[in-house]
Amino acid sequence: MPDVLAPPVLTAAGLRKTFRVGRRQLTALDGVDLTIGRGETVGLVGESGCGKSTLARVLLMLARPDAGTVRFGDVDPFALRGRELLAWRRRVQMVFQDPYASLNERMTAAELIGEPWRTHGAPADRSGRVRELLELVGLRAGDADRYPGEFSGGQRQRIGIARALALNPDLIVCDEPVSALDLSVQAQVLNLLAELQRELGVSYLFISHDLSVVRHVADRVSVMYLGKVVEEGPTEEVFDRPVHPYTAALMSAAPTLSPASGERILLRGEIPSPLDPPSGCRFRTRCWQATEVCASPPPVVSGEDGHVGLCHHPL
Repeated sequence: MPDVLAPPVLTAAGLRKTFRVGRRQLTALDGVDLTIGRGETVGLVGESGCGKSTLARVLLMLARPDAGTVRFGDVDPFALRGRELLAWRRRVQMVFQDPYASLNERMTAAELIGEPWRTHGAPADRSGRVRELLELVGLRAGDADRYPGEFSGGQRQRIGIARALALNPDLIVCDEPVSALDLSVQAQVLNLLAELQRELGVSYLFISHDLSVVRHVADRVSVMYLGKVVEEGPTEEVFDRPVHPYTAALMSAAPTLSPASGERILLRGEIPSPLDPPSGCRFRTRCWQATEVCASPPPVVSGEDGHVGLCHHPL
């Protein structure tokens, strides 16, 4: 369970990031706010191209925002230089989507897990720490000298998780960490992430297209559409009582075994180009509730337990 009394691990406010595309400007992030508590999992969902990966890159300091602030605790990482910046980078790590592309086939499991130590310094008992990490993620200590080609996809992802844990981070960005795995293996990896969170108190930003997975792992959910967070709140509140029509459409599209799950919402039209997004509510060109007022910026609608959405016509 997240520690609600502890200060948040991460606070992002008003993040804006643009890219030059020819003579035009693409706004990938437009005033994005995000907070992640200690020991908390925040799910980030939305259609492809909505800005999820750009947000992750900004939080990992792989891209500098044009506006807005990012704070890890009381530290602004974009103000750090030299040794201070190097020390801060230990605090946030990443688990990648593809366990086949993210592991160097020419390196052993021990070399892969210990790779971050080449930059940040190895522990006194390097081999002992590697064995400890392997066992922590459900592998055997004897697997240290094996190569990635000798492991299954789920085992390879466990090695990726062990590598992310090698520097004892406060936050791990999980970018579709189970989408390349079989369903049975997905469950094993998700359970592992939950166990590690309970044991180590690490926080996760969990990016995924799979809403059933997000509902299973996340304490809170942020829903993005065309560079904006249009709704956020506790997972069950957002899933069961969505405020924004786009969120309701996303939930409606999720596969379910329940015959009484309600009618599916079919959206018309294509996603607008991020090079020329609609004014006001960016979802209005596909929304069945849109009126003329939706061409102006939508107000913040507040619900229970920090559940908020941006909409002129909340559900």
